Amino acid sequence: MENNEINNYRKFMLYEDGNTYMFENSVGTDQFTISINDHDIYIQYNNLKKRIPFLENQSRVFNDFVLGNYYIKNYYCDSNLIYSKFSWKNKELRKFNFKTKYVFLRCKRINRIEKIKGIVW
Repeated sequence: MENNEINNYRKFMLYEDGNTYMFENSVGTDQFTISINDHDIYIQYNNLKKRIPFLENQSRVFNDFVLGNYYIKNYYCDSNLIYSKFSWKNKELRKFNFKTKYVFLRCKRINRIEKIKGIVW
């Protein structure tokens, strides 16, 4: 395998522990995880994490995540990652958008925004 093939290699894993099902997908250095149980859904992209309480449309959240119907924006000040935002493409799920702030540096402006499209599993 060449380096480009190795970098584009995707791993998909399933863990089952009682009533909890965890799915992981790694793309390069990025890791995507979704965990489902009777009470909630837990979504994680690297350090960006969100717990969504059990819903009647829980399968919709799972399907949209696996189908890549979301995007992630990383906001940088120089080379420092300031915060990340996870946003759903589906209007019904946008109430579950979330963001994580990584550092508390005083930054006068954002120099770069990196947009990551959802990964289709």
